[in-house]
Amino acid sequence: MKTRVILSVLLCLSVGGAAAQAQLMVDFTVTNGPVEAGYQGYFATRSQPATFTAQSYAAFGTTITIKPTWPTGAANAAYVTINRTGASTNRYTGTHADLINT
Repeated sequence: MKTRVILSVLLCLSVGGAAAQAQLMVDFTVTNGPVEAGYQGYFATRSQPATFTAQSYAAFGTTITIKPTWPTGAANAAYVTINRTGASTNRYTGTHADLINT
């Protein structure tokens, strides 16, 4: 969750010039999982390091590639996405709120 929040904040920062209002908002979700409206999905499987691959997005008039990294020796449990689907006993079951509230 902390990685997701940090990356979301960093990705939402504006770029100078005419693109100052442009944004890239990425939802780190489970493979084939739902994607928050207005976001692009980054798909990976919890605790499966091999699924955290480089994924590309069109933004700012170019292609942005994101590949999360962890320190050497990180436990597989550190590789986390948010599962908001009903297919898992570990799914998010609380009140759904937008990823960013203004």
